Amino acid sequence: AGGAEPVDVDDDAVDELRRRLEALSEREREAELVRLVSTHAAAVLGHPVDEIGADRVFRELGFDSLTAVELRNRLTRATGLRLPSGLAFDRPTAAAAAAFLHTELRFDSEASDASGASLLAELDKLEAAMSGKEPDNLTRTRVTMRLQAFLAKWSDGRAESEQADVSQKLESASDDEIFDFINQELGRPN
Repeated sequence: AGGAEPVDVDDDAVDELRRRLEALSEREREAELVRLVSTHAAAVLGHPVDEIGADRVFRELGFDSLTAVELRNRLTRATGLRLPSGLAFDRPTAAAAAAFLHTELRFDSEASDASGASLLAELDKLEAAMSGKEPDNLTRTRVTMRLQAFLAKWSDGRAESEQADVSQKLESASDDEIFDFINQELGRPN
């Protein structure tokens, strides 16, 4: 975010975390990252760690925009990764956030793994995340636009500049601006 203060990272702690994770099996690594996210989520909310759970939705636990940013900052300090401010809403459970961290940390054995199996596994996760509650129209529109931009990029190997421009504008647009855009695209008066 534009005016966000930088988060101080403890390089020694980050190096230690990475060494610890690299020594673990894939399954153990995933479990350790879930523990890491759960521990920090619990600290932010003032809950016992066992109340967080891998699949409990952060919003249902009491996360709001301020606590989401605090979780992001804690995880940034712990991992050294530059994380999105909406991490707790985009990856709404400890398991989903841990999977994201796992991908972003790019361990050597996985760094070059862009195999079909791993891509399909990620698509399965996305499909599972989308099979829950029906989203509101605004969310549905945003997701549709992003998926279409991704598909265009995947299909030709690059996104057309118009689609990328629209996606960037939608990411930073207010709700009113998005509704105006939708109305304009559908030929409806504002």
